[in-house]
Amino acid sequence: MTIPADQALRDKITYDTDTSYFVEAGAGSGKTFLLVQRLITLLIDEDVPLSQLAAITFTEKAAEELVNRLRAALTEVEQTGQLKVHEEIREFEAADARERARRALGDLPGAAIETLHSFCLRLISMYPLEVGVPPTVRKSSDLAASFNAVLRAESTLTFIDQVVTDPEGMAEEIRALNIGVEPTVVAEAIDGLLAAGMSTKNIEDIALFMDEHWGELSTDASNPASGGALPEKQVLDKAYVHEVLTDLRAIAAQCTNESDRWYQEKLSPAIDYVESLTRRAEETIVDADANYFSKPGNVGSKGNWHNKPMKDIRGLFTAHDKQWSQRARGPLSYYAAVLRRLIAALTLRDADKRRRSGELEYHDMIYLAARLVEKPEVCGALSKHFRMVAIDEFQDTDPAQLEIVDKIVADQPGHLFTVGDPKQSIYRFRRADLDTYLSAREKAEDAGNVLKLTANFRSRHDVVGAINSLFAGMFDNLPEPNPAQAEPKAVPYVTMDAFSENPGHVEFLCRPHDETDHGLDTADFKKAELNDIAAAVRRAHGGRLTGEPVALNDIAVLVPTHADALAVAEKLTKDEIPARTETSQKVYAAPEIENLTSILRAIADPANRMATTVALRTPSFGLSDQNLAEAAQARFEGITLADDHPYTTAIDKLRSLQNGAKRADVATTVRNVVDTLGVIPDLAATGDEMGIRRVQRVIHDAEVFSEETNAGLNAFLRWTLEQASDRDGAADPVLDDGSDAVRVMTVHASKGREFPVVILGGLAGDDRARAGALGFHPVTRAVEFKFKEIFTPGYEDFEHYDKLADEAEAVRRHYVAATRAEHALVVPLELKRLKSGKAYAKAKGKPFADVVAPLDPDGSILPPESDYLNVTTPAEFGDAEVTIQHAEGTTPDLEAIEKKFNEREKLRSRVRTAGGKLTATAIAHADQDNETATALRTLATDNGWLRAANQPGLDVVGDNSGYGSVFGTVVHDLMDTYTDDAQVDSEAANLAGIHDLDQELVPIAARAARALAAHPIVQGAFAGRHHREIPVISKVGSVAVDGIIDLLYFDEDADGWVIADYKTDAYASAQLVDEYFTQLQLYAHLLGSQWKIERLELLFVRGDQVEVRTLQLA
Repeated sequence: MTIPADQALRDKITYDTDTSYFVEAGAGSGKTFLLVQRLITLLIDEDVPLSQLAAITFTEKAAEELVNRLRAALTEVEQTGQLKVHEEIREFEAADARERARRALGDLPGAAIETLHSFCLRLISMYPLEVGVPPTVRKSSDLAASFNAVLRAESTLTFIDQVVTDPEGMAEEIRALNIGVEPTVVAEAIDGLLAAGMSTKNIEDIALFMDEHWGELSTDASNPASGGALPEKQVLDKAYVHEVLTDLRAIAAQCTNESDRWYQEKLSPAIDYVESLTRRAEETIVDADANYFSKPGNVGSKGNWHNKPMKDIRGLFTAHDKQWSQRARGPLSYYAAVLRRLIAALTLRDADKRRRSGELEYHDMIYLAARLVEKPEVCGALSKHFRMVAIDEFQDTDPAQLEIVDKIVADQPGHLFTVGDPKQSIYRFRRADLDTYLSAREKAEDAGNVLKLTANFRSRHDVVGAINSLFAGMFDNLPEPNPAQAEPKAVPYVTMDAFSENPGHVEFLCRPHDETDHGLDTADFKKAELNDIAAAVRRAHGGRLTGEPVALNDIAVLVPTHADALAVAEKLTKDEIPARTETSQKVYAAPEIENLTSILRAIADPANRMATTVALRTPSFGLSDQNLAEAAQARFEGITLADDHPYTTAIDKLRSLQNGAKRADVATTVRNVVDTLGVIPDLAATGDEMGIRRVQRVIHDAEVFSEETNAGLNAFLRWTLEQASDRDGAADPVLDDGSDAVRVMTVHASKGREFPVVILGGLAGDDRARAGALGFHPVTRAVEFKFKEIFTPGYEDFEHYDKLADEAEAVRRHYVAATRAEHALVVPLELKRLKSGKAYAKAKGKPFADVVAPLDPDGSILPPESDYLNVTTPAEFGDAEVTIQHAEGTTPDLEAIEKKFNEREKLRSRVRTAGGKLTATAIAHADQDNETATALRTLATDNGWLRAANQPGLDVVGDNSGYGSVFGTVVHDLMDTYTDDAQVDSEAANLAGIHDLDQELVPIAARAARALAAHPIVQGAFAGRHHREIPVISKVGSVAVDGIIDLLYFDEDADGWVIADYKTDAYASAQLVDEYFTQLQLYAHLLGSQWKIERLELLFVRGDQVEVRTLQLA
C-alpha cells in the first residue's frame, strides 16, 4: 500500500493524545477521518468516557457527519474488537475493547459532538445560576431570533425618535443608560447627524450589527471597545481658515507664471473657495468640503515655480488635507461617537433582558459562555470535566470562541486538539477572524506542536500540481503586511502532495488580446465566459475533457455570488443543458414573493396610494395601466366607475383583505391573501413547483412570526426586506429529484464537498471589493462605521484593514473552489484589459490571470512559470456536439417554458414592491453604498436632466417639528381630498383613526393642511388645471422607478406644468433639500416629454406659514 509522505504526522494525531496538537490540514487531507481515529484512541485505548470528550464543528451538517463516522467505527469495534483502517487492521490491546465501544455507543446520543453554539448552550445549562440565567433556558429558533433582532432595531429607532421629538422628556432615560454623555449632548448629536443626512436605515444597520455582536461592546470609556474617550469636537473656525488662506497665498507667490495649469485649475480656485469661507458671518464653518485638499491633481510645470519639483509644490497644498478634513468633519465624528455609545448601551440593555428571561439566541450563547468561563471555580470544574476538546474548521474561529476553549483546556497538555486550514478561511461575514487563528498558531509553533498535513487524497496529480503552482503565486502576489499599520496577517501557501498518480485534467482558457476588445464592456466578457462554461460542460459530458463521459450531476460550476449562479443556470438552460442551482435563489427576492409582499404592504398601509397601485398591478389582481388611468381620471372628475370595471372589482377585493387584516394576526392575513387571490393555484397552472414551495415557506415564516412575537404586519414586512437583501436570508430548498443536472452553486455552498469536474465561473465580473460600512476596529475592537460623510474616529483604520482582508479572502475563496475538483478543473479567464492592452482590468479573475497568463510590457502573454499552468484559447479548447438525454418524464415543455419565461419577464419589468428599493424617494435619498441608486443618479446627471439645487437648509420652525412620518401621511391625505376648510377637522379625525395618529396631533395636522391650502400657490393650483397624488411608474435606463406626485398643476403664465411637493419636516439640511429636488427631477423625467415641466416647488409647512423653495427647469 502506498504510504502518504506525511504518515508520521498522521500517526501522532492518532496515538499521541498527551500533546495538544495544532493541525494544519490542507484540502482533501482526510482530517475528519483522523479526528475519528484520535477519538477512538481516547475511547478504546485509554478508556476515557465519551462524556469527557467534546468535538466542536462549524456546522450541524459537519457534526452529523462526524457522529455518523464515529458510530460506524465504534460499531465495528463493538462487533469485531478491531477496526479496518484503509487496507490495514487496527488492533486494540484492551481486553474489554468491545465493551468500551458498546459503552461509547450508548453515550453517543448525548455526546458533545456539536456546533460551538450548542456546546456553549451545554455549558450554560450546566452552570445557569453562575451566569445569571434561569435554571431552564430556551434556545430561540433561527426565525424567531431574526424576527426579534428587527424588532429590537425598531425599538432603538423609536428611542432615538423620542430623543429628537422630546429631548427633555427623555433625559432621565438617557442618564439611566450610564453612557457618560449628558442628555443635551445626545440630543444635539442625533439632531446633527440627521441634519447631515444620516438615515434611519443607517441607524438600523448599526443597531442590527451591534445586536449580533453585543458581547464585544462596551460603554465604558476606559475600555477600548467603547471607542475610548469621546474625541475632541474639532471645528473649522474662521481663525484656522484664515491661516490656510495665508498659506495658499504664500504658495501662489512662488508661481512665476499664473497661466500655469496647476495654478489655474487647482490653486487659484482653492484660494477663491477658502477666501469665500472667511467672508461668512458665522465663526464656525459647518458645511465646508472636507476632502478639498485631498486631490491636488497632477498637472503644472516646474518651470513656472522656480524649477521646484511640482510634487513638492503640490505637497504644500496637500499638507492641509489631514487637519482640514479633521476639522471639517470634527463635529460629525464627535456626534457619531456619541451615537455609537448610545446604541451600544441600548443593545447591552436588550441583551441583559434576554439573559434574565432565559430566551437565548445564538450569539447570546457564545457571549454568555465567554462570561461563564471567566469565573475561576467554573473554569476549574470544566477543565477537570473535559479530557479533550477538539475543534474542527478552526480557521473560522473568532476571539470569543478561542477564549472559551483556551480557558477550559487551561494549557493542559493533550486537552486541546485543533484542525484547520488558513487557506480555506472564507467566512469573515460570519465573524470568522483569521488573525485570531494565526495568533493561536504562532503560540502552538513556539511550543513545537504544529503539524502540517500535506497529502491530498481528493484530487488527481495534475490537478494538485496546477493548484500548487497557481495559488503559490496568488498568495505570494498579495501585499505584504505593513508592520507600521494594523493589517491582516499573511497566510503562507503550503504545497500539497498528490496521493493519486492519475494525471487528471486542467484547462485555463484565456483569449488572446484583440484591439477590437476595447469596444466591449464587462457584459460582453461575462457572455463569453458563459459560453466557455457551456462548452466545458458539453466537452466533459461528451467524454472530450477527461477521456470518458461525465454525468451531468458530477459536474459543478462554482461561482462567487448567487447572481453569478443564476446567470450560469440561465445560460445552461437556454443551451438545453439541465442545471440545478443550490441555495442561490433567495425566497424573498423571488418575483412571486415580491408580488405577495407588495400586496401585504398595501394591506398594512391602506392610505398609501403607491402601495395600492403596485399591489393592483401584480398578476394576482392583474390591472393594466389603462385600468389604473381610468380610475385616476374618474377620481379627479368626481365620478364613480361601473361596478364591473376591473378597478372596482380589484379595489373591493383589496379593501376586504384590508378589513380582515385589522382583526387577524400576521399568519392569518398571509394565508387569507394566498387563499383569496388563488396564489398557489396560479403557480400550479404554470407548473412552478419552486414558486409554490416559496409561497409555502412564506406562510410558514408568518406562522412562526405570529407565534414568536406580538408584532404586526409592518414589522413582518420589514423582516422580509432584511431577508431579501441578506446573504444568509432564506433560500430555495434544494430539490434533488434524482435527475441528471449540472450543479451550480456559490463557493460557500460547495465548502466541504467534492466533485469529479469543477468549472469556475463569475471571474469576468468587475471586482468591486471595498470596505464595509461598519465593522470592528482591528486593534481596539470598537465598532466603526461610515455613512455618507459621517464616520467614527477610527473608521479609516477599519477601512484600510477591511479592504486588504477582503482582497486576501477573495484569493482564499478561489482556493476553496479549485480544491473541490477531483478529476478535472476548468478555469475560463475572459478578462477585459485596460485601454493600453498592457494590463488586465480589475476583475474577479485578475489574480488567476496574473499567474497563469502574465503580461510582458508590450501586453503579450508570457508563458507561466509552471508546466501545470498551460493556457489554452477558447478557440483551441473548442466545443462538442453532444446530445444530452433528458430523463424520462422530465423533458421540458418548451412552449410552456417560453410562456412562463415571457410572463416572468413582463412581471419583472412592471412590478416593484411598494416603498421598495427603487422608488424615486429611495433613489434620491440612497447612501453611496446603494450601487443601483448611485448609478441611476450618475446616469441622470451625465444625461443633463439632474442637477444640484444648491439651496440653503431650513431651521427648526413651527410646532409640527418631529411628529414623524404618520403625521406627514395624514397631512398629505388631507391635501389629496381637500375641498373646503369646513371638512378639514372631520377628515383629519377620520384619517387619524386609519393611520393611528396620536389624538393630540390631529388639530395640528388640520392646521398644517389649512396653511398649505391657504397658500397662493396651492389656491391657484386648485382653481385651475391640476392633479393630486399621481402615481408615476416608468424606467430610468433599464431600471423601473416609481413614485407619487403630491400636486401637478398648470401655470398659465409660464405655459407649462409645475410639480409641487408638501413637506412637514422638522428641519431640512441643504443636502436634504437637494435630495428632495433630486426626487422631483426624477418625477419630471418619469412624466416624459409630453409634459412640459417648467419648475419644481417644495412647500414646507412652518406653523401657520408655508416656506417655498423653487427650482426652475425650463
